[in-house]
Amino acid sequence: METTQPNRLKEIREKRGLSQDQLADQMDVSQQQVHRWEQGDLKMSVVTKAARALDCAEQDLFGPPANPSTFGYTSRPGDLPAPDASLLGQIIGYVDAFLAEEGLELDADRKGTVVASLYQLAHRDAVARGIKPEAADLSPFDNVIKLAV
Repeated sequence: METTQPNRLKEIREKRGLSQDQLADQMDVSQQQVHRWEQGDLKMSVVTKAARALDCAEQDLFGPPANPSTFGYTSRPGDLPAPDASLLGQIIGYVDAFLAEEGLELDADRKGTVVASLYQLAHRDAVARGIKPEAADLSPFDNVIKLAV
């Protein structure tokens, strides 16, 4: 059984200037299917096809963009917090432990992208919940790691 999770399909589609109908045509599905995916019913089996149609990385559909310039993000002062060594170390350790436990490997570049993405997600989640970033629970982001492999 496939799992679903919140995604950024609508945001990326709109950044690309596409309507649901246009994306549906590119993916050879109905507009209603695109709507369902945007509401959180995006199955892992269609992530690659959606990323290809939107010209973005698969993990961009679930977290911060791997390459912000690919769909109109720009770096502005205040976008990202100054790196917190404690949180960064925690994330690197978490990614290493997760990969070892799952028997997976990532090359250095992809691992760096995953760590950067998790850092942003964890920091934003902590701020939204009003907790210290180093107290963030990283387990909800396991799918970000799996997508990168």
